[in-house]
Amino acid sequence: MVIVRKNNMVTVQPKHAPAAPAPPRWRSRVVLRRIAAVVLPWFAARSLFKPKVGALRKDRMLDRLSFWRAALGLAVIALATFPYPRYWSEIPFNTYLKATKTGGYALLLLPPAFLVMLIVTRSGHRVRLMRGALRTLGYAVLALAAFYLPIVWFLRDDLSRLFVDGTHEFNPLPSFLSGRLGAAEVLFVVFLVVFLGPWYLGFWYCTIYWAARTGFWIGALHPLLTPIATTSVMLLITTKEIIKPETNDVPHPLWLALTLCGAASSLLLAVFEYQHLRSTGHRFRSGPEPMTTDETEADALTGPVVPGRGPEPHPR
Repeated sequence: MVIVRKNNMVTVQPKHAPAAPAPPRWRSRVVLRRIAAVVLPWFAARSLFKPKVGALRKDRMLDRLSFWRAALGLAVIALATFPYPRYWSEIPFNTYLKATKTGGYALLLLPPAFLVMLIVTRSGHRVRLMRGALRTLGYAVLALAAFYLPIVWFLRDDLSRLFVDGTHEFNPLPSFLSGRLGAAEVLFVVFLVVFLGPWYLGFWYCTIYWAARTGFWIGALHPLLTPIATTSVMLLITTKEIIKPETNDVPHPLWLALTLCGAASSLLLAVFEYQHLRSTGHRFRSGPEPMTTDETEADALTGPVVPGRGPEPHPR
């Protein structure tokens, strides 16, 4: 780093060394990741919808901890409910329903959260808040398009009859499959059923997962909103489940213990994430960027600046 003193102010400027070329092994990993992002639905959804992780070590640790908390929670639920087949038969639907509710509540939370942040944020920092709102809107539009556009295209003939002619007849097959099929149509149907259909179903579930996990990407509006919004929605859904339980043959004490442990672990992780964001300088009134200045960075290296004498040595 280079410390520059100008008008009794100290700024820290990093030295920019020429970037070294990536080693062949690293380039091969990048190529494999790009291929996986196209072929595998999980990697495709992650490359599109996963927010950027901060450069700090604790940022990466919290991101990994969030993933492993969810994975460990699923493993514990699987082991605890293994003797109850009815619960297992309802897992795909219940998971989809819970994730959809979480994403839907978070989507409804975006407009009031944006209005509150406009009021709370100081006027000089609202421009950066608008940039975050545009990023959140971009994520939301992309997710909704990936979620609904293929369904709308598949049912376009039925929807046109419903809204134009007023008929309610439903044809389970698209119009190009209603008549006699040629060789091209047969190949397309095989590709649709064997490859594209399962891929899109997996991508559909992964899109719901990222929308639910990120609170519909509300953290792009302001990082501090992520633990607050996602925890609030989680507590709302958990409360509704406790009031109207659907145990699916699982004993109620076991079901209640699993539900409360999941809520407690999510709440604990949210507290750690919120404290970490506060420690890195994030505040509600200063916008989405952390409160860091050149003077504070220079003080951390050289000590405070005394007029007429320059920076004092940093105390050991």
